[in-house]
Amino acid sequence: MIREHLPTFERELHNVIPGTIIEEFKDPKLSRPMVRYWFPDASAAATEQGLEVVRQELRDMYKAGYSGVEIAMVPRFAIFDSKKYGWGSPLFQKLIKEILKECNTFSDPPFKVDFTSTPQWPVSVDTIDPNDDAASMEIAYKMQKITSLTGAMNLELPAKRRLDFAGAPFIFQDRFTAATAAKVTAVGENGVLVLDPASMKDITGSVSERDDLTTPAGIPDMNDPYCRQEYANLRMKLDGDRPDYSMQENFQDLPVTDVNVMRVFGEAPPEGTAEKVDAQGRRKRLADIQSYYRISDLSLLGIPNTVDSENSIKPGDWVLFGFYQRGTGHSLGSDVKMFYPVNNGEPGIPYVIDHFSTYGSHSTQSFWDHKIFDAELLELLEQNRGGLFEDSIETLSASPFWSEKPAAAIC
Repeated sequence: MIREHLPTFERELHNVIPGTIIEEFKDPKLSRPMVRYWFPDASAAATEQGLEVVRQELRDMYKAGYSGVEIAMVPRFAIFDSKKYGWGSPLFQKLIKEILKECNTFSDPPFKVDFTSTPQWPVSVDTIDPNDDAASMEIAYKMQKITSLTGAMNLELPAKRRLDFAGAPFIFQDRFTAATAAKVTAVGENGVLVLDPASMKDITGSVSERDDLTTPAGIPDMNDPYCRQEYANLRMKLDGDRPDYSMQENFQDLPVTDVNVMRVFGEAPPEGTAEKVDAQGRRKRLADIQSYYRISDLSLLGIPNTVDSENSIKPGDWVLFGFYQRGTGHSLGSDVKMFYPVNNGEPGIPYVIDHFSTYGSHSTQSFWDHKIFDAELLELLEQNRGGLFEDSIETLSASPFWSEKPAAAIC
């Protein structure tokens, strides 16, 4: 079969369209491989000797025939002071400038320098938290039986999340997204319900926020009675394989106290601060509000008069599904049980962005604009014509991914 098609393929190869990948592979100068050049931190920029080692390695790569490098900060196995050597620190900025300066001297052929958007993977920044629109989102649900056809019905929320993916204390918001109702046709031995597809109703428009109940959410304030109750039987389970540099100890199985929350998220802004994050980057405690929801008039749902008030579910009953958007709580490295600050020095968790919306991409762009880019670096990047990209997504969630206002925001 291959021999039969080979002559045709050879004829097509000699008539390739200019600019295509086939044409590039025909020219060795255009098809040279690049090197993945990873740094555990920015300490190489701390001394001229360290920078010269980097420059010489880049020269060796160029002489060997490579066409460029991918620069990534991969701190997975490193212990370092993030205030001095972290991603976005002055030394990190100096390191990438020196790399660009050296590579921009290689002109015939040029030597391209690409940078990953943020350290390691997936894209994450320490300027957001799981309740922010820019954070990685999932869709959760809660099912309950409809036991009446008159009056109001309060919707139950999914099980409250009070720890993020890595085990750090954080009270997640559940934001109502949609609601449906359906008739049960069978109940399996294992309790799995079989629903009648023809009976399914979209009842989203019948759901409204309750005006009699809200609770706080966000970074816990352990001076608040609500938080003390929520975390009475929970402990921080940050069983990472690298200690925080400043303390030389792991956050393993520690009580959720105000001091330990500060060790993770940094110092809180002064009392009465209106903004969620102040000008110094300090994050307000309990900055978010959890709303609760209800159906005010069940008679408007148009459900047949077959419901009963028993809690058990049987064929013929109707059930309601409430769907809620919430943050995944996935942070840099939490898939491999790491936890530590890596970004520009301040305590804080680099949370994964929403990869499916402009909210997430804008948060990454904003970090570069405010903490990394300056006139000199932008000029060096313009000369090099490299790019910013993501090495690997590898996002995690406990349920299907979602996105903030997906119809309007998904790129």
